Amino acid sequence: MKYAKGRSQLSRPRKMVSSRRGLYLLIAFSVIILIVLILSLTRSSEDVIQDVSFIPVDTPPIEQTIPVIDASVSGFEEVELVYPENGAPAGIARRGEEDGHYVLVVVGDLPTINREVHFYEGWLVTPGITDYFSVGELFSRDDGKWALVFEEDPLMPIDEIDTFTRVVITREIIGEGGDPSPYHMAEACFGGC
Repeated sequence: MKYAKGRSQLSRPRKMVSSRRGLYLLIAFSVIILIVLILSLTRSSEDVIQDVSFIPVDTPPIEQTIPVIDASVSGFEEVELVYPENGAPAGIARRGEEDGHYVLVVVGDLPTINREVHFYEGWLVTPGITDYFSVGELFSRDDGKWALVFEEDPLMPIDEIDTFTRVVITREIIGEGGDPSPYHMAEACFGGC
């Protein structure tokens, strides 16, 4: 055992080198933090103003609105959206070309629905219902009306979209796979279908 005890380092006193190095690092780090704080507090007011110049002042809130389209000036065609069961007015549908794009705008005075169960969907349909496609879900406006803005599908030329002359609004049930029998709420027809 005498040999093992002589070679063991357990009985020797430890050096304080590692704890002094840590103390020096702590002091150096504290000095750097103090310098950064002093520099940030002594910056000129012009620097601060330049840093926050990107913040808009008195910017009005952004609202989702339907664009106002003057049908007589822009060449947009406008038809009345009606309830199919009694022909009562249900809103308007406008279509036309703007900046080389087909645009469809629908604003309907449709009944309130439970948005957790149902939604309103817009469709463009050819006469005789030989072809159709969805133009999107209608959103509710602040005035209680429902609206939809559709801009040309880039895969379909404008002259082909013009063959879809009926606008149909359906009330559908939310769920996977879609509603097998959506309720036909309102419709409009461009060009006297």
